[in-house]
Amino acid sequence: MTNHVNPNQKSDLAIVLRSVPYQDKHKIIMVISQNYGKFSVIARNSVNSRRFGGQLDLFTAGLWTWTQKPNQELGFLDSVEIKRSFEGLRTDFDKLALASFLAELIIKISPEHLNQTELFKLYANALAAIEESHSSGATTTHEIQWVLAAFLAKFLQINGVQPQIAKCLDCDTMLSSELVTKNLSQPLRFLTHRAGWLCPNCIVLHDRTPFADEQPLTSFDITALAGITEVPLKELKTLLEFLNQGKPETLIDLLLKVLFYHIPGADSSQFKSLGLIQKS
Repeated sequence: MTNHVNPNQKSDLAIVLRSVPYQDKHKIIMVISQNYGKFSVIARNSVNSRRFGGQLDLFTAGLWTWTQKPNQELGFLDSVEIKRSFEGLRTDFDKLALASFLAELIIKISPEHLNQTELFKLYANALAAIEESHSSGATTTHEIQWVLAAFLAKFLQINGVQPQIAKCLDCDTMLSSELVTKNLSQPLRFLTHRAGWLCPNCIVLHDRTPFADEQPLTSFDITALAGITEVPLKELKTLLEFLNQGKPETLIDLLLKVLFYHIPGADSSQFKSLGLIQKS
């Protein structure tokens, strides 16, 4: 006797991004998965029942099995095997606010049903880094803000709008230790609309009125930006000794401006959780 294989049934690692009630007994769950990208399914009889327990909680990572026919907008969830609950994210306000903002970025910017393995891994590593950060106090806020800066830098990379770090936008002067040292007295200027920086020589040669969207970058800022862009997020702790010499706010502000300027559909006014991370 042969086992019947359902060609419409799929299985993949996934992380819960959003859960909303549907009719009286069901929920619609949106996830980001390792191989199928972002998608939504109906979890039948999941309201006021123990069928799925904590498997559908926000940020929970698990092995999902669901059934979805071709051209069907929503599939139906069959089962979930929890791999990591990320429960620590839901018991700390700062961690919850940041994890919620990252989820909102994916929900509002990333397309559905498109393989985004790199984004899935980035999000999973970010959640792990946030959860594993110090448990309380100012150190936690400082550490997870660097996680946010690193996530934004890599999220921009994935979306094809990585800031130009390696060289000056106009004269192609390469970023070097000599330029960083010179930058101690003459800050570089970052231009949001061009997503890159101008060196001190080009700033002087232009003899121009400053652009409204430009901001100075100190030697620490440019070195930190290069570091968080190049180092895998799961290895960010190896940079913390250096990063803790400065503050992440400047780079977070810069990267958010680049994101909202260059990525279609990204409107800061539509991100409810953005205000939470700015207050935290």
